[in-house]
Amino acid sequence: MQTASSQKRAHQPVVTLVPIDASSDITLHEQIYRALRDLILKGTLPTGARIPSSRMLSDELRVSRNTVLTAFEKLASEGFLDSRVGGGTYVAPVLPDEALSIASRPVPRQTNEVSLAMSKRGKVLSGADVEWATLHRRAVPFRLGAPAVDVFPFDLWGRITAKLLRRRSPQIFGYGEPAGYPRLRRAVASYLVSARGVRCEPEQVFIVEGSQVALDLTVRLLLDPGDSAWLEEPGYPGARAVLQGNGASIVPVPVDAQGISITTGKRLDDKPRLIMSRPLINSHSASR
Repeated sequence: MQTASSQKRAHQPVVTLVPIDASSDITLHEQIYRALRDLILKGTLPTGARIPSSRMLSDELRVSRNTVLTAFEKLASEGFLDSRVGGGTYVAPVLPDEALSIASRPVPRQTNEVSLAMSKRGKVLSGADVEWATLHRRAVPFRLGAPAVDVFPFDLWGRITAKLLRRRSPQIFGYGEPAGYPRLRRAVASYLVSARGVRCEPEQVFIVEGSQVALDLTVRLLLDPGDSAWLEEPGYPGARAVLQGNGASIVPVPVDAQGISITTGKRLDDKPRLIMSRPLINSHSASR
């Protein structure tokens, strides 16, 4: 459990970004309101971030608690903050439309910015045209990276997490096995045999943070710069970014009703080092 002093240290960066000018004609609560609103719009305080309590903020800023509460109430009424009874105050998960339009306006580049000397790979990656959808946006068909949150077992997950945390085992906070938690790898290997017919040993299973990390690791292991790789067109933009970043020679191959067109691919490049294509899931392929 965090002590009061440790909590203050944890929130100190936010406090230092809320300047107070007692000599200003702008009221103190308005100054706090504007500072917090700007931090939210700039993303310094991201959606879901916890805000220091009104008592803590008033102590650090040396203003009355009512002053801070007035600023909080204004932010909450405009949709920037979400207060939870007994649970603290957080940045709202979805910002108001007007705020989003303000935040999306381009910020003029400062002429005195320090130029960052990027590697060739870094320049390629920074130029990749990839836009990731976030979960708080409106749901649309075929959106990438959106799990079935409505069927996730939150209660069971919470009980298991609480049970593990109560053990206070040092292993929970260590690095663990580089390839992933051994019991999870065994479970995955067992599932692949029964559900997909894939015969593999737990030692052949690697747990990574997500599909993008898996793609990058696979490409780095299999391709050298300049090697050709088929990529279905249209295809997954994240795969294109990984191939570009690792210096692959991308061969766009069109897709048909069966997926990537092998016939067309052979005509374009008959010796690819790698073919990147998503398998079709339908009644025919699922039954095989």
